[in-house]
Amino acid sequence: YSFFKNNINKEMKYEEIINIFGHPDRITGSGILIAVYNLNDDTEIWIGYTDKILYVRHVSKNMAELDLLF
Repeated sequence: YSFFKNNINKEMKYEEIINIFGHPDRITGSGILIAVYNLNDDTEIWIGYTDKILYVRHVSKNMAELDLLF
């Protein structure tokens, strides 16, 4: 979680996200791309993206929002 929190910014393009964090564990979304990264503590990072980052959420395994980075 801290690696994402310390290295992501709203201005990043999708290619930059992939270069820094690797390919997501899954991609979902309807209308927007949601890149989902599984973390070691069974939580996830969700990055909502269109032509820019819309939000970055830290989510528990039961899908409760733990933190909204932006």
